[in-house]
Amino acid sequence: MRRLQQEDENIGPVLVWLVAGLPPPRNELTIYGSETKSYWVQWDSLLLSSGLVYRKFERPDGTCQYFQLLLPRSVRYVFLRMVHEQSTGHFVYEKTLDQVQRRAYWKSCRTDVTLYCACCGPCNEFHRGRLPRRAC
Repeated sequence: MRRLQQEDENIGPVLVWLVAGLPPPRNELTIYGSETKSYWVQWDSLLLSSGLVYRKFERPDGTCQYFQLLLPRSVRYVFLRMVHEQSTGHFVYEKTLDQVQRRAYWKSCRTDVTLYCACCGPCNEFHRGRLPRRAC
């Protein structure tokens, strides 16, 4: 996982900044993508543990606190499949998102979870929701 984080175009620079102990000035961020910039904004929540980059997550009410691994793009699909399908079987969106947030973080994780659940074949095998209108 360390190697994957180092090679990731968004997490690699953050790892270098954490090792150095100092984020770059704002005017030097123009060369980075939006995901790297979002990590820069969250600098106070990031930490380095055993060579891996984590984000400290705390709910607004302070009830829940845990560390989320910054997940490289190359393993996100496999991770989503594991959390959604293999842990206890095809969670709905809210439960899948909760399981993702307990373990990992990336900028577009909410959108990715929404799309993954919407495209899951077994979850969408039967139509759920309101029935279409019928003539009298």
